[in-house]
Amino acid sequence: MTTCFNCGRELKGNSRHVVVCAGNKNISKENARILQINHKVGFEITKEYLDSLYIKEEKSLPELSEILKISFKEITHVLDYYKIPRRNQKGAGKKRAIKAKATLQEKFGVDNVSQLKSVKEKNI
Repeated sequence: MTTCFNCGRELKGNSRHVVVCAGNKNISKENARILQINHKVGFEITKEYLDSLYIKEEKSLPELSEILKISFKEITHVLDYYKIPRRNQKGAGKKRAIKAKATLQEKFGVDNVSQLKSVKEKNI
């Protein structure tokens, strides 16, 4: 169960407690969300850390979500907070195509699924 970064109270579901609790300590809503995400992950997610994963290593948003064990929405919030530009659909599509090609090459030894013998036999 997730707890509040500020007071340690156990949170249930989509609780507004974090924002209210942070407001009592004069912490802005944006900072409260980041502090709560850091608390949930167990370490501080820095701009440099995200740059290395998202920009340099070109990890996708779902991959980041899996690595950090937080939701897609929380990932996008952290990227927006640090003003790290998200990839557009065109950029993400190119990366997916390269990754799919590498997977096909690794598993089946071909660059395209249509080159598989079983697929060629079905098309005849």
